[in-house]
Order: sequence, then structure tokens, then C-alpha cells
Amino acid sequence: MSPQSLAKDRRSRWRERLLHGKLAGNLAFWAAAVVLLIFTGMAIWPEALAPYNPRLGRLSDRHKPPGYVAATGGVHWLGTDHQGRDVLSRVIYGAQVSLTVGFSGVIIGALVGIAIGLLAGYRGGTFDHVAMRVVDAWLSFPYILIAIVWAVTIGSGVLNLVAILAVRGWVEFARVGRGQSLAIREREYITAVRALGGGDWRIMLRHMLPNIMAPILVVAGFQLGRLILLEATLSFLGLGVEPRTPAWGSMLSDARGYLNVAWWTATFPGIAIALVVLAANFMGDSLRDRLDPALRNNT
Repeated sequence: MSPQSLAKDRRSRWRERLLHGKLAGNLAFWAAAVVLLIFTGMAIWPEALAPYNPRLGRLSDRHKPPGYVAATGGVHWLGTDHQGRDVLSRVIYGAQVSLTVGFSGVIIGALVGIAIGLLAGYRGGTFDHVAMRVVDAWLSFPYILIAIVWAVTIGSGVLNLVAILAVRGWVEFARVGRGQSLAIREREYITAVRALGGGDWRIMLRHMLPNIMAPILVVAGFQLGRLILLEATLSFLGLGVEPRTPAWGSMLSDARGYLNVAWWTATFPGIAIALVVLAANFMGDSLRDRLDPALRNNT
């Protein structure tokens, strides 16, 4: 078999694992996928789904329970908060912030981390040594403290949050990409491509990168949940988006003083955070069970 056929065969394996076998019947995976799709739809079309403006409220309707019918005839299905704003609308718009920041952080972190990890694993030498020492040092610090300092320094806003979360996310991708590249660079088909005159960049991009995508997908699933939880933490501390922008973390922060009189103002954004984080973790766990050869052979 030619080197090109070998590489093509290996590239197609992770796709087959996603579409066949245990993953196709994995209820947790598909339930997690449905939850993420629902919240993604809320993030993309909040104007079409939210019944009210999330920033406007009536003080006369403050702290009304779920199902409250306003004087104007509208129904507040999840109640209202301390400013009379509709909780359901704010939860829907909060999905836009959390998922935009979370997905953007994962994508940017993956691009940077994969590039560093792939180059470090393939080339080795000084670059590999320095890059991995930076990764080890970065992972040794509790990132929430670094994120708080950066958020205070550069200010609030969605773009700043994306930058903070992307900086948190690249190290896992770099470590996984480097480990997979070390295992692949001495394989027979890589040696054959090199013997036929294939350049370094061709080998890395066309023959190595597709073969490290399976574990990268697993890392991405877990990383999405971590970044959404980190964004909620920063918003809870008042270091996320601007105060008037609906965000699940800031909703929890606003509601903590009214738990005895309006439990729903904290319960529903908390449920939203829990559902998205659990869905991302279940998806990552299902992908790991299906794509990890050791786990797959033991079942």
C-alpha cells in the first residue's frame, strides 16, 4: 500500500469511530448533543425566542413568581427579577454570551495549541523543550487568579473574555498535540512520505494533523465546559461582560441577595449553566470512550 493510501486510511478512522459502533447508540452523547444544539439555537436567535427585552423591566412587576401574568397580558414563564425583568428572556440572551465566549475560546485555543504542539512534537529540540516548560508552568498556577488579574487589567467585554479564555485553553491542546505528534512522527507511512521527498510542512499538515484530531475533539469537549464555567465565574464576580448585558454568572450574582424571596432568579440561570457544562462534559466523555483505543479494547 502506498504512503498516500496509508495516510488516507488512518485519517478516515476517527470519522468512522464517530459514526459507527457504540457512539451511534450512546444515549448520553446524543442527549448532550441535543442540549448543546438547543442552547446554541438560543444563542444564535435570541430575538426570535425571547418574549421580552432582557434589559427592560417594570418595578411594579419585580420578584413575580414563574407563570405570573402581567397587567399588559404577557406571561413571565420563569418569573421576574429584582428590576422586574423577565428571567426567561435573560436566560436566553445569557446563552449568547456564554456560548459565544466558550466556543470562541475553544476554537482560538485549539488553533494556537495544536500549532505549538504539532511543531514541538515533530521538530523536537529546543522549541519542544521551551514550549513544554511553558505549558508545565502555565498548568501549575490556578488560572482563576490569573484570569481575575487580567480581567481587572484589560477590562470587561466579550472580546476581552474570549482572549482570557483562549489563553487558558491552549495549553491542553498543545500538550495533547505534542504527545500525539511524538507517537506519529516515526510511523512507517511518515517515514515513507519523507523518503519520497515530502517536506516538513506537508508531512505535518497533510499526514499528521488529521491523525491527531480524534484526541483533540475529546479535549475540545471537556474544554468547552471548563471555559463556560470560567466565564460564569468571572461574570459572577463582576469581571465579565458589561453590567447591563445578560449573562448567567451576573444573574446569579444579582440574585444572591434575594434567595429567600425569589428563588427562581438564581435557580434557572444555575440550571442553564449546569446543563451546558454537563452536556459538554458528557460529550467529551463519550468521545473519549469511543476514540481512546485502550478504553475501546476493554469494552
